[in-house]
Amino acid sequence: MEIMNYNFIKHKHFAAAFAILIVSFLLLTISSCSSGRGSQDITFIDFNTGGQGLVLTPVGGIPPSEVNEGSEYPISVEMQNKGNWKITNAKLFIGGFDTDFTTVIKKDVVGLKFDYSNPINFQSIAGRSYENSEGDYALVNYKIVTGKSDGTSGTKELPVKSSPYIENFFVKTCYGYETYAVATVCVDPGFNERVRLDKPSCNVQKSQSLTAQGGPVGVSNFNQEMQDFGANAKIVMFDIYIQNFGRGNVYSTNDYDLECTSGVKANVDNLKEIKNKVEIAAFLGDDRKPENQLDCTNGDNALGDNKKSTVFYIGKDSKIICTKHINPSEGTFETILKVKMRYGYSDEIKYKVTVKPKVKDDGKGGTIESYYQGKLDELKKERTNSE
Repeated sequence: MEIMNYNFIKHKHFAAAFAILIVSFLLLTISSCSSGRGSQDITFIDFNTGGQGLVLTPVGGIPPSEVNEGSEYPISVEMQNKGNWKITNAKLFIGGFDTDFTTVIKKDVVGLKFDYSNPINFQSIAGRSYENSEGDYALVNYKIVTGKSDGTSGTKELPVKSSPYIENFFVKTCYGYETYAVATVCVDPGFNERVRLDKPSCNVQKSQSLTAQGGPVGVSNFNQEMQDFGANAKIVMFDIYIQNFGRGNVYSTNDYDLECTSGVKANVDNLKEIKNKVEIAAFLGDDRKPENQLDCTNGDNALGDNKKSTVFYIGKDSKIICTKHINPSEGTFETILKVKMRYGYSDEIKYKVTVKPKVKDDGKGGTIESYYQGKLDELKKERTNSE
């Protein structure tokens, strides 16, 4: 019996020692893992910055500055969404050239799904985020021929002249985008009172400046004031300045793709109707609650029904005025001013290519000038014979 007790105690002590060993190993492992994580730098990236959207960048050295008539040459452009909004409908259009003499014989896109057409259609171009810190990127390649080439149909020989032919191109993108501007504001119904019995819980900033908010259009700055219409009638007013931070043009959300629809630009009257329009909605507090939306105007007339429409602006910036009735019994409070902007945008890059005319061998070793002079002599002879 004593032996059994001894064995029982021995086994019990062994089990306890083994358990302590396991726990110590786990604690050591956790400690080493924790210290490893602590030594790593954690970087916070604010994607609600920057004044760009879908950006086009030319590829260096492409196209070549000079080519021979009938030879194939490339035009390549890099396209990247450098803002924070996911684009769901974008068009990329190449134009500006004389279709009598120049044709696009091939198009290719590396990096994104697309519809093979002109314009090229893209259904999804993601913006910058933690999953995609640089934004979606694509390389677009065009293969071009200018002048008559063996095996190429639809183009003519260059005009009869001894000087090189200059061909012009543009590559243009048109897309819809959204930008949200957010700022912390203090609303104080008693701000204009000379004598106050209460101490405000926050301080009103009469003016705030903002950096670009992750898109080509955004809020540059705003001013704030409180208007008094009696003891129980207070209105907080914001003068909000909208700015085009990008290098392109702003269009209405419904018609921005007109700029990328065909080789002929929309007529001047249509452009005036669709250009420089941004759809604005401003909120004080939670933007999911309709009662928090502000009444906005561009200074002349209301922006539209249901507090939602467009603001016209020309040049770099424009002001809208947004107001909201405040209940003085709420006292001073801190909240969020949020401005939502919806718009279309268009950006383009331009190229010039010098095309050297092809001179046929007349069998006499003639120069370019003699070749063209011969052509003129033939035309004169034909005209004389016809008379």
